Amino acid sequence: VGPCNRAAHASAVSAVEAPGQGPNPLVLHGPVGTGKTHLLEGIYAGLRKEQPEWRVVFATAEEFTNRFLPAMRLGKLASFRKHFRECDALLIDDLNFLASKRATQEEFLHTFDALQAEGRQVVVTCDCHPRLAEVFLPELTDRLVGGAVWGLMQPESATRLALLRAK
Repeated sequence: VGPCNRAAHASAVSAVEAPGQGPNPLVLHGPVGTGKTHLLEGIYAGLRKEQPEWRVVFATAEEFTNRFLPAMRLGKLASFRKHFRECDALLIDDLNFLASKRATQEEFLHTFDALQAEGRQVVVTCDCHPRLAEVFLPELTDRLVGGAVWGLMQPESATRLALLRAK
């Protein structure tokens, strides 16, 4: 943890210690190599440890899309929705993958709304701030910025050195 990720890390810890009770969703954004996926994996591991009875779903936006499209074509949306909407926490990596995929964004938006209505924790990562992602539906952008949005930066030299020592 360093100046490049301190706020995002604190929010990640909060999402594990009190899921759904703080700002929701938690959105982590930044360029490649800043630790977004690492923090998301840490949240997943933390939730599995702290809430072993919970069903925590961790998927990439590509996996979400690759499950949604066949479910829609084959008339199996109920099963798809059960998997993603009846979980205790939903963690989605690389939400930017949904860019220009209107139907998938709408499905994610409805999934998000269903989870939030139940007080479930939602955490997503993307490569830029949701307001700068012009390819997201405006409704999706509004939902994403309704929680905590934290940018991660490239680690400065002291944090990089600490990372190397830890490895």
